[in-house]
Amino acid sequence: MADFEDDSSLLALLLDVSPAALSCLASAPGLGLQSMLEQLLTFVNTFLLLNEANRLAVFTAGAAGCQLAYSSPSCLPPAAVGPAAAADAAWPPSVSVLSGLQQALRAASAAAATAGGPPPAGAACQLSSALSRTLCFLNSQQRRMDAAMPGGAPTPGGLDTGGGGTGPGQHAQAARVLVLAAAPDVPSQYIAVMNAIFSAQRSNVLIDACWLGHGHSAFLQQAAHLTGGVYLKPTKPALIQYLNSVFALDAGTRALLRLPGAAHVDFRPSCFCHKRQIDLGFVCSACLSIFCEQLPACTTCGTEFEGKQK
Repeated sequence: MADFEDDSSLLALLLDVSPAALSCLASAPGLGLQSMLEQLLTFVNTFLLLNEANRLAVFTAGAAGCQLAYSSPSCLPPAAVGPAAAADAAWPPSVSVLSGLQQALRAASAAAATAGGPPPAGAACQLSSALSRTLCFLNSQQRRMDAAMPGGAPTPGGLDTGGGGTGPGQHAQAARVLVLAAAPDVPSQYIAVMNAIFSAQRSNVLIDACWLGHGHSAFLQQAAHLTGGVYLKPTKPALIQYLNSVFALDAGTRALLRLPGAAHVDFRPSCFCHKRQIDLGFVCSACLSIFCEQLPACTTCGTEFEGKQK
């Protein structure tokens, strides 16, 4: 496998297609589902045209989990590359991306229609499992690339975009995640989401977030802040200008530009006992678990707390 140039990227695009997100997009002024998809496909073509070594994987995250809707032919294992993959490569990438997204959206719409009425709380995006699967995909790509390098070996710690696991003078391809979401955060997923964020941070994977819902997402704000990515909430329905001017850029180019960032990051955690977002709580001195009320012992590690119980 040839060496990757410094400005090429492996982008994992994570699109929220949960019933809660679809309902939010339908009520967004000037930005419906069809308009969002059209602008997203334009961004996909733009990203792949910026560098011939750029690679793309598109995941859809719904209430039932995460699915891979599209991946560049070069992301497939050698045994899986056949006439079908060659045919897909001959078409504009947006055609294959649209086909995979349409299938995922039909399934999500059918689930919402069957439920009827406003989306239930359980119909929100399973962000924790979606991030975990996306990071596993990126890690497998890095290890396969390292193994294919002359004299290279898989990186013991997984992803290492700083060049670990490759031979002298060779560069690993930078990996990053772009999340387009609209469903509100689910406090019960806090621990799993934070574990995924810390895994991305350890693996040098940037997590960018484009928030299309109401208010803000504390999960995605923290993900972008901790991994060095960009969190952005578009103020105009012209989504494509934000995607092309902010999220299409590689990490090296971003260092030369002044990009928009979150003015305020919501660092409030969710308690381990009731999975509720809290402003003030009790922290276990042994395992750092957070509780909204004082307990006689930590329910995570079993450490007994001293002092008067309220």
